[in-house]
Amino acid sequence: YYTQHTGNDLPKVASALVEEYQVYAWEQHGAGLFPAHLYEPSYSKSIFLKYSAAKVFDELTARFSVEGHTYENELNLLLRLQPHAIITTNYDSLLEKLFPTYNVIIGQQVIKKKESTNIGHILKIHGCITKPEEIVISSEDYDIFHEKQKYLTAKLLTYFMEHPIIFLGYSISYRNIQG
Repeated sequence: YYTQHTGNDLPKVASALVEEYQVYAWEQHGAGLFPAHLYEPSYSKSIFLKYSAAKVFDELTARFSVEGHTYENELNLLLRLQPHAIITTNYDSLLEKLFPTYNVIIGQQVIKKKESTNIGHILKIHGCITKPEEIVISSEDYDIFHEKQKYLTAKLLTYFMEHPIIFLGYSISYRNIQG
């Protein structure tokens, strides 16, 4: 329904789900489905969808193991690469599990932290499940992200000029990559 209604625009789908999750969360207020602090006015109405998505990713990541995985050989090759840095739009904590010695920098902190260009970092530019409020998922989140994108682009260009780049799980045809 949502993909048909939005012309398969996934951020718009998320925006529609934000509305549904907010209504659902408030109908269930006090039932313990969501932490009490998420109902505070300092949080955006999107926090309930983001919290729920983070919870799903957290449960999936907790069950993940390289050993016996369908892509065990590929994952082991990736681990041997020891990249300078990893730049991802994924929210899950799988990379932290694979590269436990790397420091994680989330969201806009990528722009603010000087050490983000050092070796051994995971730059999570669309947020992380550890900070659901920072997740970029809806049209509104992407609008805010694009407003601040020029600073992020400048920082990422430093990486692109100084280090080899491997794109995994993303296509050059995606609007965000082209931007």
